Formats: sequence, C-alpha cells, structure tokens
Amino acid sequence: MNADEIKKIRTERNPEEETLWRKIAKWVLIVAIILVFIELITKPLRHHWADDYLERGDQYLIQKKYLSAELEYQKSAIFYKTSLAEDRQELANQAQTDVLKLKPFLQSKNISKAIEDFETATAKYTHYDALRVSKELYEKGELQLALVALDNDPDKANDEHISFDKIINKAILARLELSSNAKQKYRE
Repeated sequence: MNADEIKKIRTERNPEEETLWRKIAKWVLIVAIILVFIELITKPLRHHWADDYLERGDQYLIQKKYLSAELEYQKSAIFYKTSLAEDRQELANQAQTDVLKLKPFLQSKNISKAIEDFETATAKYTHYDALRVSKELYEKGELQLALVALDNDPDKANDEHISFDKIINKAILARLELSSNAKQKYRE
C-alpha cells in the first residue's frame, strides 16, 4: 500500500457509521427540544403553584404556626426557586426563637390585631401592669409575646414575676418540643 491508498482509505467514510452518528445527534437534539419545551410550558404552572404555597406559608406565619409555614415555603421553593420563599423560610425559623422578627412582616401584610399585640407586649409598664399584660397575652396563646411583656417588668426579682416566667417558659418549651417532634416525623 502506498501513501495515496492509505489517504484514500482514511478519507472514505463508512456510510453505516455516518448514519449512526446522525441518528444519535438527531435524537439528542429531539430530546433537548422536548426538555426545553416542557420547561417553557410548565413554567407558568410551576410559578402559580409556588405562589399558592407561598401564600399558604404566609397564612401559617401570621398564625405563628412556624413548622407549617416553613414546610409551605420549602414546597414553594421546590416548584419555583425564589429568594422570597427562602427569605420567608428563614423568617419562620428566626421567629420561633424571637417573635419580634415577625413585626415588619405583619406590618407589610397589614395585620392590625397582631401589630397591636406586638405594641402591647413591647410597651413599658409598671410591675403589676407588666404582669397583667403578660397574663392576658398568655391566655390568648401568645406565649412569646407574653414573655416579651414579662421581660419589660421593672421588678424581675418579685416572686410572682419569677413563677409566671417559669410557667411561660415551660409552655414555650413544650410547644417547641412538639414542633421539633413533628418536624422529625415529617422528615422520616
């Protein structure tokens, strides 16, 4: 074999090999087009579902049902990744330990009754008024706000203050344990 024959063999293409590569390229292109088409078609639907989950999460957050809110925000982020869902999920996490973090959110949602409770809890009171307000908030189920109001008591060494502080903290701890158990069961 001379150099011309070797060059000729190298430049000649096998027709079966060529059609195989064309078939593979054609199918890869078809699959890519289908995936892009599915992405474009489902985007508005996924966005709508994400907004629904975000709204449900907001409703749970307003009710201070932090675990439920967090789960709804996670669902929202699954369907349509936005920083709003992640920010709200972070807010739900923070509000579990510091309810005052919710105040700007509640103001943006114009939830006047909740804002009044925040104002009531954070106002400065005498010893007896602080205890009274704290007990009222406790009876409404606003445990964290009751603790905030009790922290505004100028006479924290008083026996009544100390015993009510223990009651509130036990109730908060019990609620947190229930939340953490529910969260663990959900993850399982």
